[in-house]
Amino acid sequence: MAVQDKLNFKNIGAGLEKMSDLINFGFYLDLLERFKHLKYREFPLVYFLNIQPFFNIINEKRKTISNRQLELVLKNKINEKKELQIKFDQITQLREKPSNFYKKGKVALYDELNLRFTDNVYLEYFDPETTVIVRTATENKEFLEIPIHNLENDTFDNVELNTEIEEKARRLFLSFKDHPIFGHRPFQAKFFQRIRYVISWIGPIIKFFEKMDISCLVVGGAADEISRMLILIGASKGIPSVCLQHGMMSDNRGWVPTIASKDAVYGIHEKEFLMSWGVPSDCIEITGHPKYDRIFTESHMSKMDFCKITGISPYLKTVLIATQPGLWSISRLREIIKYLNDYKIGVIIKPHPTEIRRGSFIAYKALENKIVKVVESEIHLHDIIQNVNVVCVDYSTVGLEAALLGKPVVYATNKVHDGANYSYTKYLAVPNLKKLAYIIRCLIVNRFEEKNITDYRVKVQEYKNSLVYKAYPEQLAGKNLSDLIYKLSGIKSYIPKKELSDGMMIKGSSEKVYLIQNGMKRQIQDHGVFTRLALDMKNVHIFDDDFIKKIPSGIVLS
Repeated sequence: MAVQDKLNFKNIGAGLEKMSDLINFGFYLDLLERFKHLKYREFPLVYFLNIQPFFNIINEKRKTISNRQLELVLKNKINEKKELQIKFDQITQLREKPSNFYKKGKVALYDELNLRFTDNVYLEYFDPETTVIVRTATENKEFLEIPIHNLENDTFDNVELNTEIEEKARRLFLSFKDHPIFGHRPFQAKFFQRIRYVISWIGPIIKFFEKMDISCLVVGGAADEISRMLILIGASKGIPSVCLQHGMMSDNRGWVPTIASKDAVYGIHEKEFLMSWGVPSDCIEITGHPKYDRIFTESHMSKMDFCKITGISPYLKTVLIATQPGLWSISRLREIIKYLNDYKIGVIIKPHPTEIRRGSFIAYKALENKIVKVVESEIHLHDIIQNVNVVCVDYSTVGLEAALLGKPVVYATNKVHDGANYSYTKYLAVPNLKKLAYIIRCLIVNRFEEKNITDYRVKVQEYKNSLVYKAYPEQLAGKNLSDLIYKLSGIKSYIPKKELSDGMMIKGSSEKVYLIQNGMKRQIQDHGVFTRLALDMKNVHIFDDDFIKKIPSGIVLS
């Protein structure tokens, strides 16, 4: 069967899913409008709710009631996707808050959930003098010298508020006793559960903004209640916010409607997706994510060192399989590994950070043999990608990272996704694992016996070539984010080093030598660069490693 024959499965049921999504969001708007009088101070508590658990309940209810029946009770019916953000803004009036620009405060980073900064991002782009980290519960007072504000330290007696809000909510729900959703007991139970959670944190978050002079807020998503409270309570004080995309926008829930001042995204695919739901273009910035800067700013692990750590032969052709919770079962992994091993292809399994944190990756260890290895966190993902021949993912940003590093990518996805239109994944998706293993083998040996495989190889190349223009056009996302913060608040998140000047060469205790350009350190990859740029090692200045770590990294000079 031709590869193209496998590529249309994502369209199955798309029309039905689209209708269900619009109805779900209609109920969300109804919830906001009808329950917005449940307030603490001036804040409607319902605005802070994470809507995803409620959508799950509505979808479960849909097993016993038709979409047509649900539509009949909707007050805020959405006919087209682009209406969502417009209607949301009309109900909430959140975008009409005045902006308190250029207030000389700090940049607040809520990094407990999905911000996903690596240590070098904190060190290079967030000065301890201009930054505070916000966390709900921690014993640490600072991280990499940046002070931490622990919300848990701010006590808040919420018993009376809980009682008052719950009584009002119960009276409201009584008026909807015949409503198929608001009268549904599981929906009501979830509502009270999440409202109690919101009430437990709203006091500490209000106190945070009263205690701290904040000029800008950065979060890694706006779906969860803590992020939503930080964004919206901050907005009430005129504080702008940046919501940084942390992964693929594989579905619409959690991404729309937006509430931050700016949504900072990877590229055109995400911008088009948000705009399709009515998000204004000027509320979206293409910045990239700082965690990917390392692809462009650092040289990567040598093949010799990689093989020494993994125990894999340097002559073995290998494929990286990056897993994700719930997407790669043991049986599915065992099947693809068997097919690949039959072709004498080794496998590196890289568990998802969530699987490592939960310990669920241990099950993958049973699949190890001489040419199959599980790599936890002892090797950076980018170093793994650099030293394999092909990367195989289900539906992950690892595919994006691999392509940016110049590696062929294949998608073993068998899911239907309703998020951003990542067109490149459609052309590279082969859910049949036996066929997928054959394609991986063809990509590795660069020999294609069948025309459809040749076509597939062309698509892989087109995918790689188009990334820089559409999927991920930025290479210095840390700088882009810092510039965006400055544009919104007038605050520089990092302070340029006065000791440095353009053209200066510097190094620390390692063998790495850097050239300073535009205030950034650019690693000189090899002696050929020295010769080409007429640089002399005699002119290298020595600095402490801690000083060098705090200089923003530019693109490697190669």
